[in-house]
Amino acid sequence: EIVIPESVKAIGNSTFSGCSSLIRIKLPLKLESIGTNAFFKCSSLTEIALPQKVKIIEDYTFFECKSLQKVILPYQLNSIGNFAFWSCVNLKNLLIPSSLASIGIYSFSSCESIDKIIIPFSVKKIGNSVFEQCTLLSEIVINSPISTISESLFSGCSNLRKIKIPSSVKKIEDAAYWNCTSLNYIEIP
Repeated sequence: EIVIPESVKAIGNSTFSGCSSLIRIKLPLKLESIGTNAFFKCSSLTEIALPQKVKIIEDYTFFECKSLQKVILPYQLNSIGNFAFWSCVNLKNLLIPSSLASIGIYSFSSCESIDKIIIPFSVKKIGNSVFEQCTLLSEIVINSPISTISESLFSGCSNLRKIKIPSSVKKIEDAAYWNCTSLNYIEIP
């Protein structure tokens, strides 16, 4: 386990990238920023609690952290970057905070163990392929007033059974629900 001192307010780009033996890390409460690729391919990392002052999860931050099962997101989180949690195949029980405004492309793509997602009202932008290949995802609740279901948003979610499209949606892009082989109920306003 690595314990970062309380005096540290920022973790730079690629700081722990490729540290494949890193299992646990304790981040300081005063930490405000975590750089791009900071934990990229930390394949043994099992859980992490992000301090409340962190407002942005940068691109590729937890890319291919294949052992990551639990992430505690800060209540003030504003943005999740592109590919942030891509292929975190053991990640489950993800609680998206009600402060989140945007989710970048492919951010949870190939997170095969996530089975339920609730997108809060605060989310204004959801990128392409965010939940693509989340093969255990069976329930999705979109409380957000989004106007577009992005391209390939739920593509390959083979366990997804029911979809209720929000009344705010004006456009459903290409392949949004492609290969959702268990889908048997769609509610369109």
